[in-house]
Amino acid sequence: MSTRSQIVVQNDPKTPVVVGTKESKYGDIATVEGAYPHFIYKHCDGYPVGVLPVLAPFAKHFVANRGHDPSYCVAQIIRFFLLSELEHSQKMDLEKKRDNARKDAVPPYLSQVNWEKQERERVTGWGIDDAVHGDIEFLYVVNADGTVETWSGYDESWEKITPKYKGLYETV
Repeated sequence: MSTRSQIVVQNDPKTPVVVGTKESKYGDIATVEGAYPHFIYKHCDGYPVGVLPVLAPFAKHFVANRGHDPSYCVAQIIRFFLLSELEHSQKMDLEKKRDNARKDAVPPYLSQVNWEKQERERVTGWGIDDAVHGDIEFLYVVNADGTVETWSGYDESWEKITPKYKGLYETV
């Protein structure tokens, strides 16, 4: 999936994050006011089903255990997603090993292609920005109280949505 998204953290608990749009030479783009100045850019799998099952529990846990601390929150969000992706990857590797035990071994040229793809993914996919990217489809706002708002920007206008999920990578 190549759905791009960004995660922002509320900067001051007394000032709500305001999401809007403004015109640019590339069309309407999202604007965010009241957020910590460093935004997390997620290049792939930005759909709510790929973000909220990790982000929502993290935000509640973080605020309950550390309080409102935007700079640490931004760093720990990235760390938490990394740990989640590693766990998911390990499960996939176990399944692949079971499948390969039943099939012929993977030809060396396929292993090389997979290795090169993994190496590219290790240096792309995530970023820290000081502004909203022009190509995102979802924007996630982590509020000072640990709640997460989801904004969808499909039609060049941003609207707050309420996606539902029941667990990691599962929608209701």
